[in-house]
Amino acid sequence: MQIYEIPAYLGITASHLADLMGVSRQVLNDYTRGRRGKTSAFVQKICDVAGLHREEVFFPDAFDHPYACDSDHPAYWVSLAIEALDEAMKRSLDCYDEAEAIRGKAAAMLPDIID
Repeated sequence: MQIYEIPAYLGITASHLADLMGVSRQVLNDYTRGRRGKTSAFVQKICDVAGLHREEVFFPDAFDHPYACDSDHPAYWVSLAIEALDEAMKRSLDCYDEAEAIRGKAAAMLPDIID
């Protein structure tokens, strides 16, 4: 889930979310519009208020499969690992082989889930 989607997810306005977090509407707006990075303290605060896991904000694509909320299901962890490695590659880290190895093992273990 992207930070800007959290107020709608909670069914409240951004101003109300900012109040719940104890920050100004402008500070929340800066984060939701990407003018500030995803700092750990801010993400933890918004996760606490929204009842989300940090991974849901840092790695939103990992939560697009049917088992997204089931951390006991292997697809949850495989998807999270793949997205983390993809994010690392975007930042010029050389982990392509690791990502492909996980994709290959996941496809063999979970063929109906991992594409």
